[in-house]
Amino acid sequence: MTIHAKPAPLRLAVTALALCLPLLAAPAAAQSVRDEIEALRRQVDEANRALEAALQRIDELETKQEETQEQVAEIPKPRVRPGRKNVDLEVYGHINQAFAYFDNGQTSRFDVVDNDNSGSRLGFRGRYKSGDWSAGVRLEASFEVNTTDELTFDSDSDLGTLASSDDGESDFLSVRHADTFFSHKDYGTISLGFGPIATEGVSETDLSGTTLISESDVDDIGGEFQFGNDDNAQLGSGFEVDDFFSNLDGSRDSRIRYATPRFAGVQGVVAMRVDDDENGVGQFFPDASLNYEGEVSGFEVEAQGGYRREDGSNTFIASASTLAPFGTSLTLGGGVETFDGTNPPDAENFVFVKLGQQLDLFEFGKTKFSVDFFRGQDNSQADPFTGEQTEAISVGGGVVQEVKPLGAEVFAAGRFYDVDIGDGTDTDSLFVLFTGARVRF
Repeated sequence: MTIHAKPAPLRLAVTALALCLPLLAAPAAAQSVRDEIEALRRQVDEANRALEAALQRIDELETKQEETQEQVAEIPKPRVRPGRKNVDLEVYGHINQAFAYFDNGQTSRFDVVDNDNSGSRLGFRGRYKSGDWSAGVRLEASFEVNTTDELTFDSDSDLGTLASSDDGESDFLSVRHADTFFSHKDYGTISLGFGPIATEGVSETDLSGTTLISESDVDDIGGEFQFGNDDNAQLGSGFEVDDFFSNLDGSRDSRIRYATPRFAGVQGVVAMRVDDDENGVGQFFPDASLNYEGEVSGFEVEAQGGYRREDGSNTFIASASTLAPFGTSLTLGGGVETFDGTNPPDAENFVFVKLGQQLDLFEFGKTKFSVDFFRGQDNSQADPFTGEQTEAISVGGGVVQEVKPLGAEVFAAGRFYDVDIGDGTDTDSLFVLFTGARVRF
């Protein structure tokens, strides 16, 4: 007997659900596709923006490249080149002219002069370099017309325009450097030829920025001018500024010179030169110096000291200068020279003090002020009865204005000289006013 059963209600429900599931899943799948498409669209938009920025940057770089090429094309080719390959050649110099007024109480003079505080000059430096070693040469000469250190009240107006002036007192061309050197960063530098000896510049350390108008060698601005005297009103007393005002500094000479590497800011220098003694016989004379450059608690500091032996004399000199972060500077210098063969020994000495201030008044360069005082003594002309020494006093001051875009400095300054001669000679004071400009290259 066959029994036929009817489908259960549960089976019918399951079958219906299976038929409906595809219809329920279709809207969810469509939403997922839309989300993916939207994400892709956002990525494309971001890629387009990045591409646009890259294209804009490329345009800017191409424009800048064109401008740079135009600027390079405008740069003139060097007209002065070294005669050999692998040589660095530097050409440098400056012209320093001023309008000056001199007055000794008896007569006066106006003139266009070359400021001997930093005389006009032209120089060349050539250097080979191989690893840590280098070798080179330096040639430098001064070209000074009417230099303040040789002008007098009765000089011609074009003193120094010839290789040798008619009075034989001035050379338009004066050699400052003609030497060669070998240098190593660990072993120092040795120089041979004409140039500074070890004590040259030792009494002239100065961070004021106003050496253009004022330095310890105060006679540079009026060296051969005579002091006024009532007995000779036209020319003066016969005594010149150079006779009494000296900072005892070293000189330039034919020498062999060695400078050590700088260690912790300290460097030593020694030199040997040949000079004639009192009998005209050439002898070797030594000199040596020690110098320091560094920073102490934000203050820039430089200092030097040195000793020099010459025929019949010994000289000790020193100077130091500091520049504060706020622009104030203080400079000190001093020295003594003693002469052989006298008892008590004749001696000459000096002290120099200078106060400076640098200000940022203009965008084109610093404005630098300074005042200074010099006092020198010499007992070689002491009064035989009173023992009074010759005493020389000088006071100076002025301003230097940088004009950096033009490589120039303009200046105005004045200086006062007075001397009390031990032998009782009466002299008037000498005044100098000067203003001008130095242009460097």
